Amino acid sequence: MLPTSCGDGDDDAEDILSDALTILGVERNEDPGYVQYGPLRLTVAPKANTLLADQLFSPALVLAELIERGIIQVAGRRIIELGAGSGLPSLLAATTVQPPSLIVVTDYPDEVILGNLRANVERNNPHYRLPCQVYCVGYEWGTDAIPLLDLSQHADHALRGYDVVIMSDLLHFNASHEELVGEGAGVCCCRKVHCAPRVRQFLEVGKCCRLGMGGSKE
Repeated sequence: MLPTSCGDGDDDAEDILSDALTILGVERNEDPGYVQYGPLRLTVAPKANTLLADQLFSPALVLAELIERGIIQVAGRRIIELGAGSGLPSLLAATTVQPPSLIVVTDYPDEVILGNLRANVERNNPHYRLPCQVYCVGYEWGTDAIPLLDLSQHADHALRGYDVVIMSDLLHFNASHEELVGEGAGVCCCRKVHCAPRVRQFLEVGKCCRLGMGGSKE
């Protein structure tokens, strides 16, 4: 598992320790710049004004493990992830033996944030199991969810809506809580028209995890 601490102070301490080890002749392991979780190779958005998309948070690891262990059941279901960041839980679901029928990963429609997420989706495409379809879509909370609902309605599902909604560590911005609650309900059904039965929403919060610090999950 990845370490669950991060911060500028930790970065300074890490650099000092690394330099000390180099002086002592210990080989320094460079940050590979990606996270390996099972078959997935994921990156985060470059550090900038990325709405925290430049971090991998521990709730994503928790949700991924729950999916991997079958505690969150995904077989044949339609999954949407809001504020997906790197997209770890959703993309891992696409690699399971009995995958979802549809996965839609969304994040704020910023070129840097969405570009990184789209790259993760495309890079890991060889690992997705059929008949799962995976889409990456830019979406700003509080805007019209109809395009997302339209994606949920394909050959195997007559009703619009998602069976599983994943929201991993999205509570940092207090002003967005009301919109987030509305989105969780809005993507489950088309404004009281036809609702997907037995909808499950998974919300996790926690700490961020440093990238590249022995961070692999095989």
